[in-house]
Amino acid sequence: MRSRSRSRCRAIAVLLALASTTTLDARVVEIRVYQLPQPRDGRAHPSEFYPDQLIIAAGDTVRWVWAVGDHTTTSGNPDSCAPDGSFDEPISASSPTFERVFYTPGIHAYFCEIHCEQAMNGYVIVTPPPAVLPRSWGQIKARFDH
Repeated sequence: MRSRSRSRCRAIAVLLALASTTTLDARVVEIRVYQLPQPRDGRAHPSEFYPDQLIIAAGDTVRWVWAVGDHTTTSGNPDSCAPDGSFDEPISASSPTFERVFYTPGIHAYFCEIHCEQAMNGYVIVTPPPAVLPRSWGQIKARFDH
């Protein structure tokens, strides 16, 4: 009976070891920055971040990519168009990308200073990082040798 228990523990340990050989790499996720043509009815705003809401894990990178027009990616309150100083970068033909790694879980609001009054804003929602699995046989074995 004791032999079966050890065999099961070893089988589980091997599976954990195999699972831990794949690293959970941080991702790079892109947001497109557009200047849309003004619609005929004149009601829709002509600029946008796409997607305007993004969910990532802590440690992931967001890359804003320019498509057309002059814009900024400015952290802060999009309701009052007030920057908070965390980041403020231009996005244009001369500066077509901006990258930022988000480490702190929470909701991070941003907007375009040029088009804030037109509701050009977005949110990066950062979740806690995934759990770290053991990386060595010694770490795996230590979990079962209590």
